[in-house]
Amino acid sequence: MRMSEITSLTSVPPAPEKNSGDIKKKGDVLKIQLSSRLVITMVIIQAIMLATLVWNSGRIIKEAHIEQLERTNATELGHMLETVSIGLIYADRAMLAESLSHMESREDFSYAIIYDRKKRIMASSGDVPEAPSQVKSNTSYANSVDIGIQHLSSDISKHGQFLGSLRVGFKTDHIRELMLGSQKQNIFIAIITFLLTLMASILLGRYISSNLRLLEHGARHFSRGDLNYRIAQINDNAINDVANAFNTLAENLQSTINDVNERNNSLVESEFQVRLLLDSTAEAIFGLDMDGCCTFANPACVQMLGYRDAEELISQNMHKLIHNRRGDGTPIPANECLILNVLQSGKGNHDDSEVLWQADGNSFPAEFWSYPIYHDGNITGAVVTFLDITERLTMA
Repeated sequence: MRMSEITSLTSVPPAPEKNSGDIKKKGDVLKIQLSSRLVITMVIIQAIMLATLVWNSGRIIKEAHIEQLERTNATELGHMLETVSIGLIYADRAMLAESLSHMESREDFSYAIIYDRKKRIMASSGDVPEAPSQVKSNTSYANSVDIGIQHLSSDISKHGQFLGSLRVGFKTDHIRELMLGSQKQNIFIAIITFLLTLMASILLGRYISSNLRLLEHGARHFSRGDLNYRIAQINDNAINDVANAFNTLAENLQSTINDVNERNNSLVESEFQVRLLLDSTAEAIFGLDMDGCCTFANPACVQMLGYRDAEELISQNMHKLIHNRRGDGTPIPANECLILNVLQSGKGNHDDSEVLWQADGNSFPAEFWSYPIYHDGNITGAVVTFLDITERLTMA
């Protein structure tokens, strides 16, 4: 790793401004969606609940009125049967007519007919329907309310002797009006409740949106690399937990970045010291990756090989560049290269009878040492040191 690469790790560049704008737009959309969905959901739920309440209350009111109608009419019919039975025994039409006249005072009275045992009309009162004998009794009080009148018929007996029958009609319009009034009142209450719920939902949506705005504001700061920013406390516990999670994440991330920067600074300092040693030593030193390409070269190496700077050697295959043939010009296959052999064998090599080739095509006798580089137990490259031994051979 080169010095410039390590130095670049010591700073965390801020995110592009475009990303911050995108986050702001997404945050606004998120707030609108959450607020709208909350309001719509609450309105739908409230509408369903109110519709169910109105329907159920209408049913209960109808059943209550019908029960009252049933009880009142049954009581009235029972009293009439006692009185009418005496009149039928004596066939007293005046007495029967007087019995019916007492019923005319009821607001819901429609008609009444008394028959003797031979189906002859003994007395009648009110709006007697045409062909009354063909009118069927409707004992269903619910149907009576729907059609507006209840037809009741009962046989009259005394001591086991059949005397005749009584047919009575009671109006149910007032019951229907009471039910309609109750339904209108329930609908009015439901509408008021619905409007109040709608207002409460809108206010709640705005409240949540305002809290989300704080989260979105903090997210924009974090996206710009401002990890020292902290989201303020929020009244809502659930959203405040999210804000605290954001703050904790920022603290941990800032701490991690500080640790990385500190380690990188130490690494830079360490490499700087190593670089000073490499630049100061008289021996030529270069590094190889697993493909045999140069990863670094010190000034002595660059000078001995006749290049201007190390960049001309970096990423070059060193066998092909400086050790591809012997002194007599015969080629050296890569599998016979002692410099590269260390990458496969994992064992260091040393030889003082090699020839290395310079940039201008000249060569010089060299002594070299080649050692593997291990990382986590695996060979990741090699480091090679060599000397120009021309002077040594001349003196010998």
